[in-house]
Amino acid sequence: ATMELQEKLLRAKSLRIDSIVKVLTKSSRVKGQQLIQGKLVKLNYNNVLDITKTIQENDIISIRGYGRFTIGKITMTSKGNYNIIYR
Repeated sequence: ATMELQEKLLRAKSLRIDSIVKVLTKSSRVKGQQLIQGKLVKLNYNNVLDITKTIQENDIISIRGYGRFTIGKITMTSKGNYNIIYR
């Protein structure tokens, strides 16, 4: 049986990986940074070492304990935030 991939929307203030991890894990930015520094976050199957790295469309983010997220369309809101479709 194939698992239905549901598209979801997240809103982030920045495309930095620590900001995205914070939203995906529904935690604080500090916790997001700790996950990254603890090598629990991968971007396109590589460990993320730089918390300021920015994500792009079609990136795959894996967060140990939270799952794998594929980034879809990224659009900017009128207030300068980002709407990111992911699954």
